[in-house]
Amino acid sequence: MTPHRLAILASFLPLALTAPVFAAPSFSDCFPLKADVSYQMGDAVVSTAKIDINGKPAIQMDTVNGNIRNTLIYDMSGRQLLRSVNWSMSDRNTPDVTVDWITAPTHPEQVAPGQSFKLSGKGTQITASTGERTEIDFDGYSHYTFVGFEDLPLDIDGKERVFKNVCHLRVKEEGKTIETWHAAGFGQIKFKYYEGEMLMLAEEMSEIFEE
Repeated sequence: MTPHRLAILASFLPLALTAPVFAAPSFSDCFPLKADVSYQMGDAVVSTAKIDINGKPAIQMDTVNGNIRNTLIYDMSGRQLLRSVNWSMSDRNTPDVTVDWITAPTHPEQVAPGQSFKLSGKGTQITASTGERTEIDFDGYSHYTFVGFEDLPLDIDGKERVFKNVCHLRVKEEGKTIETWHAAGFGQIKFKYYEGEMLMLAEEMSEIFEE
């Protein structure tokens, strides 16, 4: 190689050595929740807050639709469900049924696109009106497939906003299909429910009040 070519090559080395390295998206990146976020999801308003549970920081996610309020409390990774609360329909500040998850339903840290995984858990259900405590198994959908990462455009406040590297999940059970899309900081931002090939319900984030 001539001295001239060596000089040209050397001139590019600092650029090569200092160029940023962009890490590939990770499944676990889709689930951490940001506190003090509020947005419209279909007919419901979803909001988050940072709380302490059993002496550890956690994120509380409230979903309110009319007089129906449901709460899910996650660890700081957003992958582990610690507590779920259904509130009284006559008073949204009075718990009706609470489940403390002893064995927490937990999304895996790493899943490759196309891979499947299961969610399971065991908890103690407390009925407020009677004080009854019952040991239960996790009764949510359990068999998931990670479809892959997507850049998801949504109409937010009348303008298109693209959420990068959103995790697209699919559940198929007994002729029913559920598709969900999860974005870092917000949680689930799009949802579709099919019976057979027929779309029965579709919801997506449409307005952000706080972020």
